[in-house]
Amino acid sequence: MISVSEIQKVLDLVVSVLMGGIARFASPTVILSDEDTASTDGKAYVKLPLNFLGQPLKDQMENAVALLAHEVGHWLQPLTEIQEVEKQTGFNREVSNLLLDIQLEENVVRIFPLFSSNLQGLREAVKRESQQTYVKELKQADKDGDFLSTAIHALLVGRFCGDTSESFTIMLNHVSDERVMKFIQSADEFKSLRSSDLPSRIASLAKEYPELCQPPVNGNFGGMDDLNPTSAVSSGNVEGLAEMLKSAVVIYDGFDNCNHNVGALKGRIAPEADVLAVSRSIQKRWEVPRSAGTMMGPGRMNRLAAVRGDPIPFEVPGTRGRTQPKVKVVLIADFSSSMQGRRWQETRKAAQAVTIAVRNSGGDVRGAVFEGYLMHDKDFDAEVFFSRTIGGQDLSNANGTSTSFGWLPLVWQTFPDYRVVLLTDGNGLSPTVIPAACRKRTSAILLQVDNYDRKQVEGTVCKFAEKFVHVNKLDEIAAAWSLVIPRLAQ
Repeated sequence: MISVSEIQKVLDLVVSVLMGGIARFASPTVILSDEDTASTDGKAYVKLPLNFLGQPLKDQMENAVALLAHEVGHWLQPLTEIQEVEKQTGFNREVSNLLLDIQLEENVVRIFPLFSSNLQGLREAVKRESQQTYVKELKQADKDGDFLSTAIHALLVGRFCGDTSESFTIMLNHVSDERVMKFIQSADEFKSLRSSDLPSRIASLAKEYPELCQPPVNGNFGGMDDLNPTSAVSSGNVEGLAEMLKSAVVIYDGFDNCNHNVGALKGRIAPEADVLAVSRSIQKRWEVPRSAGTMMGPGRMNRLAAVRGDPIPFEVPGTRGRTQPKVKVVLIADFSSSMQGRRWQETRKAAQAVTIAVRNSGGDVRGAVFEGYLMHDKDFDAEVFFSRTIGGQDLSNANGTSTSFGWLPLVWQTFPDYRVVLLTDGNGLSPTVIPAACRKRTSAILLQVDNYDRKQVEGTVCKFAEKFVHVNKLDEIAAAWSLVIPRLAQ
């Protein structure tokens, strides 16, 4: 059984990742409502239904989070513009809703990859509940030659009866109309559409398929609300939040997925003397001054105060400076084959030095390595820089086959209030969607990048990192890393 406070924590995480420092002014409150639909005013609240698929939502934690993720996906869509297109063209609302659901469930996991399993679980639950009904109705609609009904049921079958790891699967087994087949193939393209492209794409489909602009019989389509459970999840007046998200979310032409492997760390390597020396030299950067003063209070007796006749001749250590926020950082090192040899050895030693320095100053440091995908243990333990292997992968020398930064959304979502600092020596694919607040707390060290490649690499890194520093000498890596890690948590 779940509580509203548990769902609220998930919503707070979402808004924090998207909006960073302004989250405390913009985070809506979760409400479980006896209304049939989920909704939000985009400012103060998000309502979720008390019941889903015939069961109390409080008993369905995974589906509750999935519904919340679905709602967040609607926040990222220009719903007002889409509704205007529907009004001007007569494009069927049920078809439009299904197309929007296809796009949003793919789009939201690009920002929040941890939602992927929840959304997949929701689709699997609907599949168990409704697959037979969807297929039966699709066969009947195809037999009757009803284009609109066939298209809607084919969308439902593709949404919930195929590969549930994706928001839509092309399934044409029970469709005989070639134009419906072509439309279903067009629907699959919504998985890769930007939110800003949705109004124009729906308008073009309305022009290409006038059959989809015919209003449902008697103003309603055969119990559509019952057939599509996620049609109950749609944002209402979201203009307030949408305006903030326009500046909070930036979409680029990168297209890499969030690939990562979780493995156990084995074989600890003790840091060498030079690593410890470097660590001591940079540690002072993050040390927080502690007050040695005292204040009146129930503690030890101050003899001088007693002699003076003070009414309370007792004191306790002062607390000034003890509540300063600690440094929190995620260090991520490039493990691609171009880092082989001394580049990797010095990078690893620098990461060890920074890790020791931050820990000794009371901070929290996490770690991972990457190539075409991210490699980390279950807690993102910075011990990865002191280990011989991770998940069976030898860490003695870099040997990755490619470079990608598509895994960054996983790090941003897992550590919403940490500084993220990565080191790379080359170019790679960037994430598709990059929240501005996440870019602001991400920095990069560019290691010995050739002048020939410098402009291209900088262009890629600038998409997801607000700051970057070039390092040409291997013995300056630790200093560069410490330079871009703030003295205090941000």
